[in-house]
Amino acid sequence: METTDSNGFDAIQEASWKLRFWDGWRETVAASVLLPKGVSMDDFGTSPFLYQDQVQVNLTTFLQLLEINVVLPLKHTQDLLNQRPYLTRMYTTMSAWEMTEDPVFDSDELLPQVSNVHTANITVHCDNGVTYWDAPWTIYISGGGNITGVGRQFWPYLVGDMPATSKVEQLSYMGASNVIRDNQDEILRTLEKGPIDRTSGSYRSCLCVCVGKLLIVASFLFLIF
Repeated sequence: METTDSNGFDAIQEASWKLRFWDGWRETVAASVLLPKGVSMDDFGTSPFLYQDQVQVNLTTFLQLLEINVVLPLKHTQDLLNQRPYLTRMYTTMSAWEMTEDPVFDSDELLPQVSNVHTANITVHCDNGVTYWDAPWTIYISGGGNITGVGRQFWPYLVGDMPATSKVEQLSYMGASNVIRDNQDEILRTLEKGPIDRTSGSYRSCLCVCVGKLLIVASFLFLIF
C-alpha cells in the first residue's frame, strides 16, 4: 500500500461529511487505510484527526471503492425512484434475530393511483368585532366532514382525539386489498361533535365571509397534522 500524503486523509474527511452513514462506507475505508498497530477501525472512525500522521491511505483504492461500494448503489437507488411518479413512505422495525433474509419489495400495476395532494375549502366567519386572525372558521373536507376552529393560535384537535388514519389496508402482490381497520365513521362522528372546548370565545353571527382554497398538507399556517 502506498504511503499517503495529506490528500488521502483529506479525501476521506471530505467524503465522510456526506457519505459516512451510507452502506459500504466502512468497508471502503477499511480496505483503503493501513492503521498503526493497536488502533482499531472504530478508534480511527471516532477520532480520525488523532491518527492523521500515523495512517497510510491508498488514495486510488479509496476513490475506486468509494465509487463501487457507496456512490453507484446510491445512483442505482435514485434511478429506481425516478422511474416511479411517487413513493409511499415506508417504515418498519425488525429485531436482529428476525433478519435471516433480505426484505423483498414488489409492485402491483393494477392498483389505482393515489394523489398525495389534498384540497379543501375554508370559510372564515368574521365581523366588526373580531379580526381575521382571531375569527372562527370552518374547513369543508371533500371526503366528508367539517373541521371547525377559532383563530390561528391553536389547532382544534390534539393527538388522540381521533384516529390518525382513516383506513388501513393490507395488500398482496396481486388482487384486492384487505381492509384491516376502517376508522372513517369514527372520524366523521368526532368531527360532527366538534372539537373539545379548549379555548375561550364563541362563534358570532357572520357579517362577512372570506373563502379561500388551501392545501391541507401545509398551505395554511396553523394546520399541523
